[in-house]
Amino acid sequence: MGSELISKYFPDFQDVGYFFKLYLNKYITSETRLLDVGCGHRGFGGEYYKTAKWRVGVDPDEEALKANSLMDEKIFSDIEHMPDFSEKFDVVISQFVLEHIVEPD
Repeated sequence: MGSELISKYFPDFQDVGYFFKLYLNKYITSETRLLDVGCGHRGFGGEYYKTAKWRVGVDPDEEALKANSLMDEKIFSDIEHMPDFSEKFDVVISQFVLEHIVEPD
């Protein structure tokens, strides 16, 4: 019902996923080194990840990391304690992560 109402009254509406996928399509190329912080078992927009030259996922859920077939390298860590990745990646993605950080400062 909700999507029908949106289509009826806002026919040009696009949700955030639409814009995120536009971003992925624009910035992930065959030369991209991609870091997904909080990658979970599969990233939203994962079809675009496959284009990247190198994909690294960081997540504190070990089972989710094991299940993630998109990443070339998997790092078991939370965002507060992850390794320093200075200047190693072209694109860094973090989806649905900030709400899990206990002390964001």
